[in-house]
Amino acid sequence: MDAQFAGDTSQRRACQSQAHLDELVLFPCARHHGSLGALLRQYSAQMGSSTSPLDKDMIARRLAAVRAELGLSQAALAEQVGLSKRSYIHYERGEREVPTGLVKALYDLHGIDPVWLMSGTDEAPQRARQAGIDFQLVDKVVAALDRELGKVGRKMRPEHRARVMKALYQMGVEQGRISPEIVADVVAVAVARGR
Repeated sequence: MDAQFAGDTSQRRACQSQAHLDELVLFPCARHHGSLGALLRQYSAQMGSSTSPLDKDMIARRLAAVRAELGLSQAALAEQVGLSKRSYIHYERGEREVPTGLVKALYDLHGIDPVWLMSGTDEAPQRARQAGIDFQLVDKVVAALDRELGKVGRKMRPEHRARVMKALYQMGVEQGRISPEIVADVVAVAVARGR
């Protein structure tokens, strides 16, 4: 078995392919954490092979910062998240794109904010505010942003998309809802700034 990410032992034994692994790792996440699984699947679809070397390098630096803050060796963190040491080292060096399963594992095990890991600007690792996340609102933000981007025929780089999603989420929390007008205004500003 060539599984990169481990769940419990029964999941590990049942996993025979990467597609099955994604089903075991990501879809249960959606059951336990609302839309985090959907967010990670969407990130995976967006990133594809378009992650630039600079993005990979920045993500690699954030991975190293997480490991340093946890006080773990590469081998120890790799074991915790169910990776071989060699695979983990490739991610921390920026030689490979970080798979969504690793992002999920760091969130589940250590509360690392997936948005910070993929697009954060702070050097210090950021923890997700699990108790305060309104996953239904996150789903609405993602859907509304996708609709608006489709309407205007635009795409956003992942780090800009993450910033727009964060802004929309914060507005939704403050106003208690997310309206198409707010989404259109935020997207118009982001597009005007060349994002």
